[in-house]
Amino acid sequence: EGISVYEERQADATWGQAINPRYREMMLGDELTPVSELSGAFLDPPSPLHLQFAYYESSLVVEYLIEKFGLETLQRILVDLGVGMPINDALARYTGSLDALDKEFADYARQRAEAMAPAADWTSPELMPRADLETIDAWLEDHPNNYPALQWKATRLIAAKQWDQAIQTLNEMRRLYPQDISPNNPHLLLAQAYRESNNPVMERAVLESFAALSADELSVFQRLVEMHSSAGDWASAAKFAKRILAVNPLQRFPHESLARAAEQPGDDSLAIEANTALLALDPIDLAGLHFQLATLHHRAGRADEAKRHVLLALDEAPRYRAAHELLLKLVEEK
Repeated sequence: EGISVYEERQADATWGQAINPRYREMMLGDELTPVSELSGAFLDPPSPLHLQFAYYESSLVVEYLIEKFGLETLQRILVDLGVGMPINDALARYTGSLDALDKEFADYARQRAEAMAPAADWTSPELMPRADLETIDAWLEDHPNNYPALQWKATRLIAAKQWDQAIQTLNEMRRLYPQDISPNNPHLLLAQAYRESNNPVMERAVLESFAALSADELSVFQRLVEMHSSAGDWASAAKFAKRILAVNPLQRFPHESLARAAEQPGDDSLAIEANTALLALDPIDLAGLHFQLATLHHRAGRADEAKRHVLLALDEAPRYRAAHELLLKLVEEK
């Protein structure tokens, strides 16, 4: 489990699990499982969160072993596991004392936790959950970097539609913890504030910075496709359409967007690929889609494919004038 999560992060920093405020709290508290007992964290976790954390901690153990002992040592451990050696015996064989390994990894994990947003104050605010803005501001005067209090403040400012002040607070949160991709992260709230303030340039910049941190925030990718398409930046529109497809290839929107983005600069191969995929997604205008494919194949010099699709278009819509004209042109060219 740890290797798979580790390899995800190596392939793409936005994949796999990353440290977050709750994991940080667990790593600095007493909820970090010793390496020698880590298998048990998967067998009887006290909560779903602890099971998720076990995956993350396991990936951190893999990272630590590679950094401290090298990839070859990890590979030797795997060979031993493959012939039936118990995991703790294999670890002790190549790393020395399990007690020392537990202690050294705990120190490694603690350092990793302390390095997360080091300027931020993560203590729970001494405030009532329904504290008003004035009370929160007064408390923040003595605790200006308290991240939870800044979150409360930003939420209240947005609810009050005080966009300028919300933007200021959210930018401060981004400064303290730029890697925040939690559900209430400052990036998406800041993009909302810029959108409400009619500042599309800053909205797009914030969304793109967030897209560099997240692999699966489809609403962000869709918004960026729309914004880049409106601006005529077809390469960027295609990039984010592909990111949607990487997560969910069964939506029409990314295929349609990719086809449109490919057609503008004349990338017929990509446009054909996207439009062909749309055929499998129960298109509303099947005749129009076949005609579009016929046009693209004709432009690409594929007369047989062009004829096949134009006939399919006419099969759906026998009076399709443009399709009749293209068919006549294909016959004349042949």
